[in-house]
Amino acid sequence: MLDEMYHKAVSGNYDIVICNYWYDSGSAELVEQIHKQDFNVSTKEDIIKNVLSVKIKSALWNKLVKRELYLLAEYPEYNCSEDYVITIQNILKAEKTGYIEKPLYHYRYNQFSLCNDPGNKINRRIEENKNWKILVAILKEKYGDRIEIFEPELSNHINNFKFIYLCDKNLRKMKELFCLYPESHFYIFSLKKIISKVKSIVLTHITRHRTA
Repeated sequence: MLDEMYHKAVSGNYDIVICNYWYDSGSAELVEQIHKQDFNVSTKEDIIKNVLSVKIKSALWNKLVKRELYLLAEYPEYNCSEDYVITIQNILKAEKTGYIEKPLYHYRYNQFSLCNDPGNKINRRIEENKNWKILVAILKEKYGDRIEIFEPELSNHINNFKFIYLCDKNLRKMKELFCLYPESHFYIFSLKKIISKVKSIVLTHITRHRTA
């Protein structure tokens, strides 16, 4: 993996090289899947939008990054969504980013990992929110009013985990969690999402009733 990515970086003068990866659920019932990165983009802003929409994985483990970029990065104190903070900073500072279509990394999901510990769920959500405040601040410092170029991906990503807060009675009371990036218009997003869910439930009920 390192040999191929290093050769790509040197031959193309890339500051970052990204590769595809295998996803292994750890379940005998599911087949391993190759996760391809959507790299059909040309600008760093478009690459960031694809990271925000999860078309490109935010993780550090499928990327080879020039050391100087890591030295320039601001490292978050908390370890939930920290990959987004670091990866997007690296992309912002990179001159060129390259891509290898081969799945060079094998990711195996572990349901018993620290990230999936139910006893740590609330703390991880709080840490996630703090790290996204850092990331939004970085984007605003760089782009100012032009931060809108990352829409709708930025708002959709933030609103999706705000919606998780809303559905959790313990997090719902923590109003500061919902102050992140007010430009996302979270309550309009939530209303649309609830209406969509209600429509889906009604249609499912009607379909079952007709079948019966």
